[in-house]
Amino acid sequence: MPSFWENLRFPGEREFDDLMGQQGQDMATYVSHPPPSSGTNFPAIIVVMEAFGVTQRIEKVCDRFAQEGYVAVAPALYHRQHPNPKLGYGEEDAPARTRYMEALRDDELVQDINVTISYLQNKYP
Repeated sequence: MPSFWENLRFPGEREFDDLMGQQGQDMATYVSHPPPSSGTNFPAIIVVMEAFGVTQRIEKVCDRFAQEGYVAVAPALYHRQHPNPKLGYGEEDAPARTRYMEALRDDELVQDINVTISYLQNKYP
């Protein structure tokens, strides 16, 4: 079952940061889909990450959906603060989890999901 990271681009102007390169308008997204031998037309599902980011656990959830015949994608919704933080479950990461969660905005989450839907419609019609 093929799986990979895809960088989804947002329309509009892009910001540039000397240390990190292009920032603010891209969103890393984990993609897992059934093997090509299974056909070309699959239903899709968006897997929303936990407070810990798109971790290996979320990747495995996507992979399990792909085994069942779905294209499964998990967008890294913290991308406006960090490209794709993978936070731990312990107390030492609690402040970072809180900071990232508090920075999420409803209108931006809607935009992120809409960009993800557009990606799925274009890539897997």
